[in-house]
Amino acid sequence: YLLLVWPLQRMWWGNNGDEMFILAYLSQVLKGNPWNDFYYHGLPQFYPPLYFWLTGLISRLFADNAVSATKFGVAATFGTWFLGTYGVMRLFERRVATEYRGQDRSWWWVLIPLVFLFLLDFSDVFLKPYKTLPGLGVTLWIGLFAREIIAKRWQAKTYLFFGISGGLLFLTYYFWWFMAIPAMLVLALCAVNRRAALLRFCGIGAIMLLISLPYTLPLLLSYSGGMENWQAFYFHVDDFRTWLPFAEWGWRLPLALLGLGGLILLRRDPFVRGNLYLLGFAYLYQGASVLLYLAGQHPLQAANPFKFLANAALAVGAVAAGQWLWDKYVAPRGEAARRGTIAVL
Repeated sequence: YLLLVWPLQRMWWGNNGDEMFILAYLSQVLKGNPWNDFYYHGLPQFYPPLYFWLTGLISRLFADNAVSATKFGVAATFGTWFLGTYGVMRLFERRVATEYRGQDRSWWWVLIPLVFLFLLDFSDVFLKPYKTLPGLGVTLWIGLFAREIIAKRWQAKTYLFFGISGGLLFLTYYFWWFMAIPAMLVLALCAVNRRAALLRFCGIGAIMLLISLPYTLPLLLSYSGGMENWQAFYFHVDDFRTWLPFAEWGWRLPLALLGLGGLILLRRDPFVRGNLYLLGFAYLYQGASVLLYLAGQHPLQAANPFKFLANAALAVGAVAAGQWLWDKYVAPRGEAARRGTIAVL
């Protein structure tokens, strides 16, 4: 990425559209004004700020314009995509997990980000790092939640991990939680220890709410004087298109089919089941939004759950299916060959 963009004086697709939004947001932070909206003078930030706060504040050490800050932000996103994901997931397994169940899944934390990257266009990460990275994070988060919600007991560090990490993901891009929160609730209601699971659900929500207050509290207070939401007033034909990632022939087709099959066939695995619910609620959100629009209400960005969040869920299914195929068909043959070689020697 750095080799591609280092000599550029403008954004990857030029300075227009969402690129102008990113430049304006980062410019505010670079100039020491992170609390005000990037467009409306005197109002708090209405767009989730954490990515822009971190990118802008760190970039102030060496960047003098928003284009340079953007380059740093995307490069840091790619680093977090792999090294950060692996580090956090391994930390959870070793230090936080209430009780470790099943096989070692260290390779999952490498392969899921890699498969997700292949399911996206490479430039998607250039343009939307603040959407793609939390999309990956929420799928991993909901998988861990589904695995841990059925545990007999939780420690304080379990609540803190889910609450703090969930709050940070919310601050980065809150929209994914319109699908994640219903998925959490269903997982809690379906747990054998339903009462304890619902209390855990509420406890995590309280911590997430506390973490999000630097963004949500000023925003809600500003709404007391009225609000405008022009973005949701515009109709996009994509909102009525059913998202079928496997409908187009191409090199992504095998990965998409493998991911969908893995989510459905391996749903008994809690980590996989959490992501199946996430994908299901993305479709439910789109369906409900379309029905509301047909009933005379405003559009609700019906297609927004897809691509970034849904492809991340498919990446989980593809890796789970690949692990199952390896364990069932490849590993036994390798073990048999190894035993045969030892016998001959």
